Amino acid sequence: MTRPDWLLIIITLAILPMIYERLWRTSGEAEYLVIYTPESGRQQHDLHEDRLIKVAGVLGESVVEVRNGHTRFSKAPCPGKYCMHSGWLTESGHITACLPNRVSIQLAGDMQRFDAINF
Repeated sequence: MTRPDWLLIIITLAILPMIYERLWRTSGEAEYLVIYTPESGRQQHDLHEDRLIKVAGVLGESVVEVRNGHTRFSKAPCPGKYCMHSGWLTESGHITACLPNRVSIQLAGDMQRFDAINF
């Protein structure tokens, strides 16, 4: 290996931690909540006001709770209640869905977390 090869390896190893920190470790703060349903499409809600949002789905009414800039399904008509077990969504890019009821919620903002789906 030549000197330029070694120099390239050293520069790459020096830059890798910064790239890792920027793309995988950090994510932006969520700015708003997006709710998707087949009937009403995309709805956008503010995260700065604590409240319960009732969303009509195929099986019935789901309740989405917003508190302290975080959100979750607090009530769902689906049999397994997997959407409720997913817990609080806290960062921009986090998403969960009540598939039988066809309702999904996502936190969104300027900077979303980089993951395998984005890749």
